Amino acid sequence: MGKMRVFIDTNVLLDFFTGRMGDGLAEKVILCGKSGKYEMCVSILSAVNTIYMADRCYRLKLKAEDIGSVCTVLGQRIEQWKTACGMTEVEDFEDAIQTACAIDGRCSVIISRDRHYDKCPMTVFSPQEFVGRVVL
Repeated sequence: MGKMRVFIDTNVLLDFFTGRMGDGLAEKVILCGKSGKYEMCVSILSAVNTIYMADRCYRLKLKAEDIGSVCTVLGQRIEQWKTACGMTEVEDFEDAIQTACAIDGRCSVIISRDRHYDKCPMTVFSPQEFVGRVVL
């Protein structure tokens, strides 16, 4: 049996690199990827936004390799855009794009601190919920 693919939203990735929440949950989520049972994935959009926000808001100089060392970076394609456009039940278009990437990337769940994934067609956990359910 292969690893379970877990999609990490931008907010959790940014928490991991900056420690901005101070609760250690993002670190625990990312460490699940080191267990061998989970493959942590992010969209290229999340990777780029994390690098940008880390620099602009936290003066932290991240490189693509930093993100690639803890997560698989999933590419994004026009087909995901089209899928997201069809997700009319998901009110936030960026969340729809992330969801389409997660689906295309064969991820089983999304981990996010966002509260507006409530109509997402995938299972979404907060970092706390995921860490509480994870089996290492």
